[in-house]
Amino acid sequence: MTRRSIATASASPPDDNTPDPPKVGQFVGCILGCALGDAVGAWAERKPSSVAAQYAIEVVRPFQFSEVGKHHGTSTFGQYTDDTQLTREMVLSILDEGTFSPEAFARRVAAIFAADKVVGSGGATREAAQRLQEGCPWDQAGTPLPRAGNGAAMRAAPIGLLHWNDMERLLKDAHDQARITHQAEMAVAGSTAMAAATAMCLNASKETSGPHERGWWAWLARFVSRENPNFGESIAEMSSIVFDGRRKKTWTAGSDKERDAVLDWVLKDDDDS
Repeated sequence: MTRRSIATASASPPDDNTPDPPKVGQFVGCILGCALGDAVGAWAERKPSSVAAQYAIEVVRPFQFSEVGKHHGTSTFGQYTDDTQLTREMVLSILDEGTFSPEAFARRVAAIFAADKVVGSGGATREAAQRLQEGCPWDQAGTPLPRAGNGAAMRAAPIGLLHWNDMERLLKDAHDQARITHQAEMAVAGSTAMAAATAMCLNASKETSGPHERGWWAWLARFVSRENPNFGESIAEMSSIVFDGRRKKTWTAGSDKERDAVLDWVLKDDDDS
């Protein structure tokens, strides 16, 4: 769906059986959010969780960015990385084709790596890009275990934007775009989680469930479980921690106590090395 067609649909009288489409600004905001989050977080990438946490508390929360040093070798603060670069390539491939084409996106992945323009890429993605450059088919290029990074998840939002009203096509395309660079089930499930969450946020409203409600997370866990049951169970477990704490009044929504409880759970098996 193009920007013009979204705007046209938004201006049309709603059908009784058709939910209102999301606003154009939500699509724009999603992509800008990806880029801003990437640019702010790039300095802490691949650093121990304790260092990243200190950066978030002492630099990001008070907006004290003037003294942030270089990252990924030579990049200054504010430079986005492969997270944004490959998200952009995904969007451009969709615009070129009018839909998601794994072949078209794979060509763009190969081309941007061949031009040596990528900032801070992970090993799995670099290896897959090299295979694509050598002529390997897109569905065979993905790097297998033990590589299982977040490269597929970080660029998955455009799939959620494209298929905001078609979950079956979303699940298929999220799977296919991930396997261009990653074969590990957990990495592919990460793509599913991010794409599905993006679409579900676009469809959330005062009348329907949103991320502030436990049921929203239950549905996300179900969608992700179709790709990887263990990952789906983890999403359900994390949401239980949050909403059980709210129900028992252990903490309030968005409080530091709630944040710390989630971080403790996420990092329970963390290895600073």
